[in-house]
Amino acid sequence: PGGLEEKNATLALAQRMAERLADPAGVPVALTRNDDRAMTAGERAMAQGVRPGALIVGVHIGASAAATPPVSVLYPPVRGEGGDADGLAARAADLAVAFAASLAKAGLPAVARSAPLRLQTAAAVPCLLVECGSLATAEGEAALTDEAARAALADALATALAETLGEFNAREQTP
Repeated sequence: PGGLEEKNATLALAQRMAERLADPAGVPVALTRNDDRAMTAGERAMAQGVRPGALIVGVHIGASAAATPPVSVLYPPVRGEGGDADGLAARAADLAVAFAASLAKAGLPAVARSAPLRLQTAAAVPCLLVECGSLATAEGEAALTDEAARAALADALATALAETLGEFNAREQTP
């Protein structure tokens, strides 16, 4: 309603999340973009820093009609065909459910659900898409325009993601 563009809001969220994940959480982070440029799913999948063992997290602002929609953590569907694609999708599903639970535990309403993700078809690592707000309403836009509110959202996302990754890494290192 007020002219805020999704690309600007998502970039600000992603940059703040990257700062919070790297310091103090110590999670290695590589952004696929730091400026206003379009990238295909293939370009994002091949971006610097995306290598085996990585997790791609796309940050988006949805068009929900709700003034304060829950955060949606989307993961690709497991097709039941076996192979690498299903393995990556299953891992993404586990991470999405744990990430949404961590967000909810921190007081940020969140849901995890399956949806086709173009990026997953191009990437050789698990991919999540985080829909974290709405520009369809004045209230939603205000929450993403307000510097303190946007910072709080990014901080909550980064903290929950770091917690989720820490739990998964600890579980994988346990024999």
